[in-house]
Amino acid sequence: MNQKVIRSILCQYDIGTILEIKPVGIGLIHKTFAIKTNRGQYIIQCLHPILSSDGTARDFFNVTRLLNEQGFKSPHCVKTKKGKILANVQGTKWRLQTKLSGKTFDRLTSVAMAKEAGRIYGSFHRTIDLAQFEFHSPLVLHESKKVFKHFCDVVKKFQSSRLLDDVIHEVEIIKKEFPKYFLPDNLPKHVIHGDPKISN
Repeated sequence: MNQKVIRSILCQYDIGTILEIKPVGIGLIHKTFAIKTNRGQYIIQCLHPILSSDGTARDFFNVTRLLNEQGFKSPHCVKTKKGKILANVQGTKWRLQTKLSGKTFDRLTSVAMAKEAGRIYGSFHRTIDLAQFEFHSPLVLHESKKVFKHFCDVVKKFQSSRLLDDVIHEVEIIKKEFPKYFLPDNLPKHVIHGDPKISN
């Protein structure tokens, strides 16, 4: 994606004069760019279609606002000049946020770093537990029982196929062991950060 396209998208925001646009290589889902202007630094992302609904955008806005209100260091979601959370450009949806200072790590390098990451992760969950707003995202992630059922259905469908021969041992282990790790159905529901890798 060339800088001319990014600049045309950034025109929808009141963020000053664009000084620099750099692609960000860390991350698997969204196309991400670091933006430097005369007013500050930002991150803009071309959102993957599965995570670009208006409901998901509202949730992002509300969560980042709550985190900042509670003193938890978080990016601020930046709305367009028209007050929209997402910029819609030729069928793609874009989200702008302020850029936090510091360095992003893609692997743990010490026990101390792991402890600090765990402390921050716990602090995030204590803060997000204060949420009083309704979540709007239509997407439910990490439905382990549903995924396992689909897995079993596929295995059953191909039980007479030679395709199963090479992996039947692994399939039997998964069928036996995986259900042991399902959480009880009667646990109270909580909002969680579902992708707690160190770069996040």
